[in-house]
Amino acid sequence: LRSTPDLERSLSRLQVSSRGTGRNAERVVLYEDNSKKRLLEFLSALKGLRQVAKAVACFEGAELKSRRLRRLVTPGTWERTGRGMCDLAPAVDKFEKAFDWKLAAETGRIVPRVKGVDQALDDAEECISEANQGLQDFLAQERTRAKCPSMRFVDLNKDAYLLQLPASVLGSKAVPADYEKHSMTKDVVRFTCDKLEELKAQMVKAQELKEAAMANILTVQLDLFCRDWDL
Repeated sequence: LRSTPDLERSLSRLQVSSRGTGRNAERVVLYEDNSKKRLLEFLSALKGLRQVAKAVACFEGAELKSRRLRRLVTPGTWERTGRGMCDLAPAVDKFEKAFDWKLAAETGRIVPRVKGVDQALDDAEECISEANQGLQDFLAQERTRAKCPSMRFVDLNKDAYLLQLPASVLGSKAVPADYEKHSMTKDVVRFTCDKLEELKAQMVKAQELKEAAMANILTVQLDLFCRDWDL
């Protein structure tokens, strides 16, 4: 336990942080990376609790004569105090399975390992999947309509999902009348159209929802952590 941080202080800070008061209030603007600082404090507390859980596990099955030591290392309740050691392992394991701690420390962001960690993020991912499917269905439809199996999506600078066709189609009746030429080279020509712009807007909105969820996921995880624990 030598390298374990001051858990009482860390947990107290996290509790205040989860309430969103003072420097952590939503309306407060800070000229520092406060989010990453909160994340590192969260990770430090989790790692500290994991160390304590491992230390406690070392006493499992041991015959301890000291009543005080047994109380400190045995999860459960006691007659006189009404409370014993918290069962740390399940709570710590939950967050360890939820996201990669090392990656979070390096990137400053929590990226869930699996679905179910954050509902808002799961919903945003579903929106992205639906938007992507809509674009792929549209591409398949347009390949048939323009009689061009080689048609594909390309990104050009900030413009994404442009329809790219061989330049040889120019002037032919195969190009649908609602296509609007975006750009071209001697080999290819790129188009867009109103329907495609609608589908692209849906994708942009879905990606914005994901960004918003990713920005808020630390707050959500901190809230879950503090509600699970009687700090």
